[in-house]
Amino acid sequence: MPLYRQLDTPHLRWAIWQYGESLDELRRMLPSDYPDTPSATGEARLREWLTVRVLLYRMLGVSALVRYAESGRPRIESLDDPPCVSISHTRGYAAVAVSGEEVGIDIEYLHPRVERIADRFLSPAELDDVRALPAAERALQMLLYWSGKETVYKRLGRTGVDFRRQLRFHPSPDGIAPMTCDALLPDASHCLSVSFLTTPDFVLTWA
Repeated sequence: MPLYRQLDTPHLRWAIWQYGESLDELRRMLPSDYPDTPSATGEARLREWLTVRVLLYRMLGVSALVRYAESGRPRIESLDDPPCVSISHTRGYAAVAVSGEEVGIDIEYLHPRVERIADRFLSPAELDDVRALPAAERALQMLLYWSGKETVYKRLGRTGVDFRRQLRFHPSPDGIAPMTCDALLPDASHCLSVSFLTTPDFVLTWA
């Protein structure tokens, strides 16, 4: 199954791909003169690499040469006035976002293990928020906070960010409206709006 879901707004676009194709099928979805070669080794990594390039090719309509900054932020080098880009993978899916300004996206497979490590990335106030929820809702909210912090980290493009102490989330007031995140960095503070999507398989956040 190729394109799973997409969002297209004047300021930001994202798309999700559900893995299902063979490596040869993915290669055939790219132009024969595609200007890049994979550095990935191993079938899983190669599938991720190819899927992201296929997604970008379909979103932009042209071949995109992707490189990474020291912070890990991807950038497109092969276009004049290229858009900003963010990339994420999880079990069975890949997600890509493009925008005219810095952007972050994260996709996370639903798994109860998040409850075992929550105190590593949640502040005491965030843990209190989650523990006040019905038990059946806690793992999902923890994962939304985790994914949201990954998204904010990617958008900021900074290294050395302490998720637990420097990124503080406030829940969506109605479960639909975006969450907000206070990024309390040594040299500046930011308040970012983080949108989200939940499905039976994964959560997606973007900002």
